[in-house]
Amino acid sequence: MNKIIVFLILTAMAFPSYVTFNVDMSQEDVGEEYPTLWMGAYYPDPGFAMTDPDGDGVWSITLDLDPATYTFKYRNGAWQEWDTGSGWESLLGQDCAVGQWSDREVIVGAADMVLETVCFSSCTSECITITNYDVTFQVDMNDVDGFNPADGVYLQGSFNGWCGICNPMSDATGDGIYTLTISLPESPSYEYIYTTNGWEGLQGFAPLNSSCDFVPGDEYANYGFSLSGGNLILDVTAFGCCSDGDCGDGGGSTSTVTFDLDGVADCDFVSVTGSFDNWSGWGATTDTGMEAQVPAGDHEFKILCVDQSIDGWWEDIWGSSTEYGAPLGSECDWDPTDEYNNYGFTIGSETTLTVSYCAGECGETCEGCSSDLGDVNGDGGWNVLDIVALVNCVLASTCGGIEGGCSSDMNGDTSYNVLDIVQLANCVLADNCGGRVDDANHSKLIIEDNMVSIEADGFIGGVQMTLAHGDDFSIEMTDRALLADYLTTGNETRLLVITPETEDLFIYEGDFEIIEIIVANTQYEVSVDFPLATSFSISDAYPNPFNPTTQMSLTLTTAADVSVNVFNMNGQLVDVIADGQMSSGTYSFTWNGTNAPSGIYFIKTEVGREVYNQKIMLIK
Repeated sequence: MNKIIVFLILTAMAFPSYVTFNVDMSQEDVGEEYPTLWMGAYYPDPGFAMTDPDGDGVWSITLDLDPATYTFKYRNGAWQEWDTGSGWESLLGQDCAVGQWSDREVIVGAADMVLETVCFSSCTSECITITNYDVTFQVDMNDVDGFNPADGVYLQGSFNGWCGICNPMSDATGDGIYTLTISLPESPSYEYIYTTNGWEGLQGFAPLNSSCDFVPGDEYANYGFSLSGGNLILDVTAFGCCSDGDCGDGGGSTSTVTFDLDGVADCDFVSVTGSFDNWSGWGATTDTGMEAQVPAGDHEFKILCVDQSIDGWWEDIWGSSTEYGAPLGSECDWDPTDEYNNYGFTIGSETTLTVSYCAGECGETCEGCSSDLGDVNGDGGWNVLDIVALVNCVLASTCGGIEGGCSSDMNGDTSYNVLDIVQLANCVLADNCGGRVDDANHSKLIIEDNMVSIEADGFIGGVQMTLAHGDDFSIEMTDRALLADYLTTGNETRLLVITPETEDLFIYEGDFEIIEIIVANTQYEVSVDFPLATSFSISDAYPNPFNPTTQMSLTLTTAADVSVNVFNMNGQLVDVIADGQMSSGTYSFTWNGTNAPSGIYFIKTEVGREVYNQKIMLIK
């Protein structure tokens, strides 16, 4: 509760800052209009008009913005819509581009900011020549089964982030051929497909491995082209076909795949997404009757059970969903050699296909479990043998594929982990499958003196961890627990400690990184802090003040992700001193401020979740 109160107080004290944006348009034909600034935070509102009162070609605008991270982009012209028109600057392939739309980014703090002037379509003040050409796309929608003109036809591609509704096409002549002309910068590689109703309707890919499959051999079957030397008018292609009439082995553009799913009745919204829709999250959905148009070839997929109570779930459908895949290593795991546990199917010459699964299982329907819940070994009761069997299959990630494994899912979340083990252990030890009154609600992991321990505010039923490490790593589990065991495969170790009697979990030699951790009481997962997992010490920068270099040393007690960055008074990143994974030890860093003006700077050191800031002064 104290943390919540402090957060609210700090939020109330955060006032907007005035941020001035500057763009050099001297190399652009601005015409009688004006450039505009477009910010993702204000979508779908139009851009902000910029001004150049002194006529020097540098256009500016000042906005009052709350402290936060913003993405933005400049546009040449007084456009009013995001999804139509052109004039966008292009930052494709440049260092400052972020996100799928190659935007700029600014981090706004508590102080007012004046951003450095950048040239249109450039990350710096140096204007670079970017040649744009008009590209005309043409797709024939005549004779496309299931096409409703009211849905509209859309262009999806690497140039628009596969965004759904950004580039609608039109049929001005009414002949069934939809066209769109957009301006794009020179590039050796653009990929695209056509869809209807954004991503909600039909999807027209190039026939897999055909003459118009831009990258034959990969799984995506996208159209594509290179752009240089002049405007380009692409050939008219039938939806899902090539311009030479090749529509794939089945004689049609795509096949209709229907996903008949069981075990998803409690989902607010269901989507099947996979290689056939570029993992967009919007393949076959509740709104499309769980149907999708899919080209020939092999396809992998997952099932998303969407929680629509999450604000803005449609903007992050993956993050708002529970994912269901095939049991890892099972017969329906499309590639049991990888870690993705995707389902899969193959489209050949058939025009329709029904794919049926119980979500998270290999069967077509969720018929229930042949064994009683918790009776993992099938001997008709609960005992320590069931606990051992469950521990072994969790460590090996094989519970879903063994006989009676379905009875291991004690909490009914369709996965198998320490949460199931502690519930089963509580049933066996206490002869009571309810929770304990002294169950923990919060825990803290401690890594110190080659010992990993855990503190909690109550009873801890179990800990599950997955560690990544080098060949020199070794581990010795505690002997003060109901059960403590581990399994190492290559450079990854999965471990379990069930009902620990002390805070100590294991001792180790070598460096490691925690990939996953689950801490559970007898009922549910509890939160865990890592305040000491990446503890470090850093010296004060010396000399300070300095000209032009200053030094500091960093000591790590264990391997960690480290970043050391220099910021100016406006919160702008000036230099990156270090960034990446580092082993335990002592490191020396030097910052050279030769190219920076005199003034006050801040060195921000982040080690895991710990942050340390120190102020330095450059005097020239």
